[in-house]
Amino acid sequence: MLRSGGSEAQHLFEMAEQVGCLKAEEKELIEAIEAGKEVAKAFSKVHKSLGSAQGGGAFDLLGGGLITTAIKHSHISDARKEIEQAQLLLRRFQRELADVKHTNDTIEIGGLATFADFFLDGLLFDAIVQFKINDAQDRTKQLQRKVQAIIHDINVMKEQNSQKLLKLNQKRRQIIENVK
Repeated sequence: MLRSGGSEAQHLFEMAEQVGCLKAEEKELIEAIEAGKEVAKAFSKVHKSLGSAQGGGAFDLLGGGLITTAIKHSHISDARKEIEQAQLLLRRFQRELADVKHTNDTIEIGGLATFADFFLDGLLFDAIVQFKINDAQDRTKQLQRKVQAIIHDINVMKEQNSQKLLKLNQKRRQIIENVK
C-alpha cells in the first residue's frame, strides 16, 4: 500500500511519524517521572534528617550543652549530605523536565551558623541555627509538594499521550483494513 503512493499511503506514512514522536515523548515522560520519584525519595530522607536536627536543636535551646550541640551538628551534617544528594537529583529532574516544566529551587543551611554555634554556644546562636533548620525543613516540604505535583502532571500527560497513541493505532488499523 505504501508503494502505491495513494492518499491512504501518505496518510499511513504521516501516522507512522506521529506514532514515533508519541513513543519518544512517552519515553521522556517516563524518565521524568522516574527522576521525580527519586527526588521525592531524597526529600523524604532530608525531611527525616532535618527532623532529627530539629529535635536536637530544641533540646540545645533548653540548655543542652556542648554534647547536645555536637549531636545536633551531627544531624545537621547528615541533613547536609542528604540535601546535596537531593540537589543533584533535583538538577537531573530539571534536565528531564526541560521540555515540560522548570524548577530552580535549592535547599541550603548556612555554614557560618554552624561554626558560630559550636564556638559561641549560647541561646542566640542556638536560636539562629534552629531557625535555619526549621526554614530548611519548611522549604523541603514545599519542594516535596512541588515535585509531587509535577509528577502528577507528568502522569496526566503520559496518560493523554497513551490515549493519542491508542487512537492513532486504531485509525491506522482501520485504514489498512479498509484497503484490503
